Amino acid sequence: MFPELIIDESVNFEIVEYLRDNGFNVYPIIEKNRGCSDGEVISIVKERKGVLLTEDKDFGEWVYVHRERIGVIFLRYRIEELKDIKKAVISVLKSLRVKFPVSSWL
Repeated sequence: MFPELIIDESVNFEIVEYLRDNGFNVYPIIEKNRGCSDGEVISIVKERKGVLLTEDKDFGEWVYVHRERIGVIFLRYRIEELKDIKKAVISVLKSLRVKFPVSSWL
């Protein structure tokens, strides 16, 4: 079973919908805690024992500089690649099949 995916506000909502449609357990910050700080997002990830999906590179600093022990999947793509990135995210998640390691940065 996959951990809950905490979806940062920076992530295109089409990705959230695609993950839902493919059976993933998602917690979209934009629906649940709109406008919260990065620190609050990290607290949510820890509290829910989830993995953060984000397009915000600031979370790299939180993990590597501040040593926050959370799993992070970092996305970078051009908008015209959205269809392909949605499929790629699903592919990566399915390929892992085991609990995400702490401080993943893909």
